[in-house]
Amino acid sequence: MLYSFVTPALTILLPKVAQEFKNATFYSAFYICFIIGFIAGSIMTEKMKVKVKTISITWLLSALPVLLMLFLTKNWFGFSLLIFSFGFITNIHNILSESMIQIVSDDQILGRILTTIRTSTSIGGPIE
Repeated sequence: MLYSFVTPALTILLPKVAQEFKNATFYSAFYICFIIGFIAGSIMTEKMKVKVKTISITWLLSALPVLLMLFLTKNWFGFSLLIFSFGFITNIHNILSESMIQIVSDDQILGRILTTIRTSTSIGGPIE
């Protein structure tokens, strides 16, 4: 859920910060940092066990980079590291929580559960 609400905010924040640095390349670099973090998070989850405690911790930790981004908009390197961190932590959370849903849900209702979650998280996204 956090990811769906943060994505529209980053859609606004990232171009603004890149514009403050007076270089459009930063905008692309920010997204590259996010994707690299996202991929690194995917690799990391191969070594992790699916536990409710881990899912909760990663959800809480994923808010930290976003909050710190608000204060590091003048430091491109720190800002980039925070974007990487957000992608990394968010993807770990997403993979572990989706895995937990699949483990605990009955196969007959799994599709309905996943659809309900997708619908509820898309509420936080931009209207197109």
